Amino acid sequence: YREGLKFEIQLIKDRGEDGAFADVLDHPPASSYEIMNPKAYEARVKVPVLTMPDVHSLLDADYAPYDVGVMGELDVRMLLDLTASADVADLLASQWDGGIYYAAQKKNAPDKASTSSVSLLYLSQWKTPGAAGLFAKNYELELAKKYKHAELEPGSELATGERVYSTEEGPVVIAINGRQVFVSESFDLATAHKLELLMFGAQQGA
Repeated sequence: YREGLKFEIQLIKDRGEDGAFADVLDHPPASSYEIMNPKAYEARVKVPVLTMPDVHSLLDADYAPYDVGVMGELDVRMLLDLTASADVADLLASQWDGGIYYAAQKKNAPDKASTSSVSLLYLSQWKTPGAAGLFAKNYELELAKKYKHAELEPGSELATGERVYSTEEGPVVIAINGRQVFVSESFDLATAHKLELLMFGAQQGA
């Protein structure tokens, strides 16, 4: 609501009441990115969209599709509000440049109602490599709140582009590739690394 109010105030300043109300109702924002960036909405800037590759050949034997979607700028700021200061959350949210996720449920999971039955892959893109690194560090901080036990595997360093944590629900992989950050939660390491290559490659058309 706060961002929506700021959006309307900016449009009133730039386009008057008709532009802020009637025109917006005729051509509403398509995403939280446009609401949080009124100038981008006014200029019809293309909203960053990442490519979701076909993961079914890797996953369908053992997993059933659970959910798929976009992690937008607002979603990122809400996530960062849990681990970072308001200033860092606002800063990183402004550096968001696209994000997608895919969740799958293990077909042989003994308890389908448990979070341990669901595995997640998430790819985010940032305006600079520095912002990507800062987001990865903050995502790591969130692991201690998501899991009872999250231990960094020996020799796993972000400097090499990847960190691996062991948790009670399976491995967590966080990998950086330039401006992009790949996250895999609960997939086995062999599958996670295949998904990592697939997701990074898809953004390069490979």
